[in-house]
Amino acid sequence: VHELGDGYAWEVEPNGAALSATEIAFEGEVELNGECGEGDVDWFAFDQTVEGEMLKAEIVRSGEAELKAELFLGDPTGTGATVDRTTVQPRSLSAAGWVGLRSGRYYLKLECPKRAAYSVRLVRFKPEGPVEFEPNDRAELASELPIGSTLLGRSYGDDDLDLYSLRVTERRIVAVGFSRPDGIGSTAVELISPAGDVIASSTADPSTGEEAYLTAELSPGRYIVSVKSQGERPGSDYRLSAVALESLSHDAAKPLGIGGTITLRVRCDPGLRPTFTIPGIIWDVEMRDEGGGSFVGSYTVKEGDNLVRGLPYVTLTLPDGGRVRAFVEPEVTIDTSPPLISEVRHNAEKPLGVNAELRVWLKGEPGCRAYFELRGDGLERRVEMFDDGAHEDGAPNDGLYGGVYLVSPGDNAEAGVIGYLEDEAGNLSWKEAFSKVELDTSPPGITSWSISLVLDGKPYPIDLAPKKALGRGDRLEVRVETEPGAEVELEIEGFTSLKLRDDGVGGDEAAGDGRYFGAYTAREGDQVENAALKIKAIDAAGNSEEVFLPFAISIDAVPPQIVEVTHNGDRPLKKGDLLIVILRGEPGNRASFNIGGRRDERGELIRYPMADDGTGMDEKAGDGIYTGVYEVRAEDDLRDAPVIGFLMDENGNESVKFASKPLTLDSKPPSPIEGVTAQDKPGDEGYVVVLSWKPCREEDFDHYNIYRETHRITITKGLIPVMSDLTLPEMTTVEVPVPANNVDYYFAVTAVDRAGNESLVREGSWAGPVRALDNIKPEPVVKVSAEDRPDDQGGVIVVMWDTPSTAEDFDHYNIYVSREPISSIEGLEPIAQVTEREAYSAEVRVETNVDYFVAVTAVDRNGNESDLDPLGNSTFGPVRAIDDIPPEPVEGVYAVDTPSDDGGSVTVFWRRSGDESVIEYRIYISEAPIASKADLSDAEMTPVPAEGIGEEMSFQAAVPTGVPIYLAVTAVDLGGHESELGDESVWGPVYAVSNRISAEERTIVYAGFDPRIKVEIPPGSGEAGRTVDILVPTDPEVLDLISRANRLSSLEVSLIDPDYEEFLGETVVQVEYGGRLIKPALITLSYPEFTDDPSVEGKVRIFRLNEEA
Repeated sequence: VHELGDGYAWEVEPNGAALSATEIAFEGEVELNGECGEGDVDWFAFDQTVEGEMLKAEIVRSGEAELKAELFLGDPTGTGATVDRTTVQPRSLSAAGWVGLRSGRYYLKLECPKRAAYSVRLVRFKPEGPVEFEPNDRAELASELPIGSTLLGRSYGDDDLDLYSLRVTERRIVAVGFSRPDGIGSTAVELISPAGDVIASSTADPSTGEEAYLTAELSPGRYIVSVKSQGERPGSDYRLSAVALESLSHDAAKPLGIGGTITLRVRCDPGLRPTFTIPGIIWDVEMRDEGGGSFVGSYTVKEGDNLVRGLPYVTLTLPDGGRVRAFVEPEVTIDTSPPLISEVRHNAEKPLGVNAELRVWLKGEPGCRAYFELRGDGLERRVEMFDDGAHEDGAPNDGLYGGVYLVSPGDNAEAGVIGYLEDEAGNLSWKEAFSKVELDTSPPGITSWSISLVLDGKPYPIDLAPKKALGRGDRLEVRVETEPGAEVELEIEGFTSLKLRDDGVGGDEAAGDGRYFGAYTAREGDQVENAALKIKAIDAAGNSEEVFLPFAISIDAVPPQIVEVTHNGDRPLKKGDLLIVILRGEPGNRASFNIGGRRDERGELIRYPMADDGTGMDEKAGDGIYTGVYEVRAEDDLRDAPVIGFLMDENGNESVKFASKPLTLDSKPPSPIEGVTAQDKPGDEGYVVVLSWKPCREEDFDHYNIYRETHRITITKGLIPVMSDLTLPEMTTVEVPVPANNVDYYFAVTAVDRAGNESLVREGSWAGPVRALDNIKPEPVVKVSAEDRPDDQGGVIVVMWDTPSTAEDFDHYNIYVSREPISSIEGLEPIAQVTEREAYSAEVRVETNVDYFVAVTAVDRNGNESDLDPLGNSTFGPVRAIDDIPPEPVEGVYAVDTPSDDGGSVTVFWRRSGDESVIEYRIYISEAPIASKADLSDAEMTPVPAEGIGEEMSFQAAVPTGVPIYLAVTAVDLGGHESELGDESVWGPVYAVSNRISAEERTIVYAGFDPRIKVEIPPGSGEAGRTVDILVPTDPEVLDLISRANRLSSLEVSLIDPDYEEFLGETVVQVEYGGRLIKPALITLSYPEFTDDPSVEGKVRIFRLNEEA
């Protein structure tokens, strides 16, 4: 019997079940001993009253049997949960593990298939940092993962799900880092939202160095980080870190080539030490601390660098050694040669001061002892280096060693950094870092300074400057003399800090001479009033000295405010359109605008002026509403381009604002329309032509224009489309109205885009000539009848119908007449046409007393003629024209003696009647006056046919010689009707006289129209057988001679009283004789108008027109 001391325990059989577990009571640590046989299971139990402690277990086993250990919280047969599991493999004698403890009862299960003795050492202690507490497989049991710390976790098998609670108090970019240095499997890490959605995920496996990193921008709330391993050895530890970043970005918006620069910026907890990595090119480059938690890192691409769509990332090292990577989107492409690799490097890019950390890394063979030495100017230090994953050396045993030296007061030297690597055989190799380290713990001294202001390009000492306020473009210059290599800045209180330079450029006269120069040019938006000035010098090691200056400065570079920028480009604008831009802002400034970022040949933005002076399109002067106009040109072609407004005050401060809507300028017309065809629309009354064409394929199609002209269309300028409402590209067939049928028309189709550009007319864009035809006949005319026109002389019938045509395009009625019944109008010509639709009758001229048949049709404007009604309602007959009245009295009747005869004959003259029905004239001769038709009964009548041509008719009638004769002439028509006697139908008296001359006796020849007029020819004066005629002159030549004689003879000479001239005009007598009289003849003239005035005769003169006779 051996009594076990404190800190030892032995299994008490039976303990093969949880309910019979061997009870353990211990404070700090305990060693359990026992033995198990084949199929034996040993259970132990202990109570944990303190929340948040850790339990470490070390298991030692004898023999070669596999020993499995499993730890439960709570009754494993009930609601208990596995919190850890480990196995001592057959070829291994021991195993170790740990677990974070919650309060409750724990059960330890040991199981071995073969007989073996074991020893389990349990150590309970307080953890130094956050650890995982099992179970944590449900959200309500999730272990806390504090932001800004690293948590130690452990996976006991593939069925172990670890959940961690991540609490975010304000919107931040959260980066989570996972690493399992000794991992062999894969681990899925997920970031889950409060709603249960996966926000980000990553997998750690051998290909990633068993590291996984998540980056996401999160709003305030409680999130879950899920860790689930697969194929991992039980009891495998991992580290889980989380940090919150205010911002994270880079400026590589496009692929970079040699000389291109990428700058990364991160704003985070100042205690973090960010480095940035560009995969395959540079790794873990220290980022420059700009103060206030802002870090900047940049890299200039070199030859050999190459990266295709890679994500750069920032590595942030927590104070507890944890590390996360925050990937910076978007992806970056770098195209150059392979990257450089350094074997020994350090972080001392500048001198280091008191308490500064000098970090040195050595890349080499893993599994060796490493250290570095500092040597120079009486300084020698040796520092151990580690490859355990806890010294910013990457993963454990990966060949990257890290070490840190903390600078102490009095360290003032320029030292080389030499890294050493010693293997297990004691072989030692070394390599010196490329750059030396400068350790400087003494502050710099400011020996002199000066301040000047450059106002409108002219420099002034600050105490002599005409103004102390800088405007936009004005410059503040400062010169300071201090220790070379220091960082010198001028702080403008409450505004900015100005870093001074000593590099021989930018106004500095010589590089590295300790004389620093800096300048600040007032920029847009700068504004500060009476700010104090302070010079601060920090040497390369961080030692500092400050000087407050006895001056203050003010800056006013706030640009004027722009409320909005608008324009009238609601639709695309084409050539010739006016773009009107309106800028609303502070009045009294200069405004301009730019279209689409256009630049001139110098690369400067083109600015079009705007006005606020009330002229042009600006409505009111000085109201802050600026107006600019741009006329679109033929070469303008912009799609969704921005319109930018600029407003600049008198100090050069300028505001820029984009219009809320983009602008499209489109001066390019669509392609010409092709495949245009035109044809008459069949089966209609005309006035419509059907057009078809191929559809327009332009993306900015707006509508089609249809043009119609009576001549070929080659250009549409000045033409008005007849249709422009076809707004769908596939609307390629349309019916187009035309003003008239049977007229040649030409058509053109164009496409119009949204800017109003219209396609040109080319071959295939037009069609013609084509005519619209009326293909429909009017309805038959019905209820046709005919009758003789009453109270006329015949020759006319009246054709009637009592239903007007209903054809909309009615033109006229056709009237047909035939002596045969009409069953068809084929071969017939219309005898009359009636154009009035509402006319119900027409008079038609036909022969009198002849049977006729009639038909009536309707004709439209296209020449379509109606058919005859099949029931016979379009025809009528027979019908006759009847003469119902006698002819008009005959006019112009007169008679004269028939000249140059022996007497016994008179010649009767009358005007032919215009009545075509007159078939003969009747000549009535009487020795008694004829006053009425009753006087004709005793007269001798001679009929004369109404034949011949000419307006005047004549007839020679035999009458007694020397007896007064009276005559009358009447007309007789086809109906046998004889005309009445009118004033001009009778004549008389007239005499038939002999005109023959007797040679032996006196011959007296009388005028047949007036027996008082006579010519006495003495015996032997004339030639026997010749004749003398007394005539009323009718020969035009004779009448012309009379007219000329009257013009040549003065009335005063002839003693003719002008009052009687009118009457004497009827007294002209023509005496004709065919020979020459030997003796004078006596002519007796009769003037019945003057017989009652004896004074007249003595004054009458006789004029002989032919004196040679």
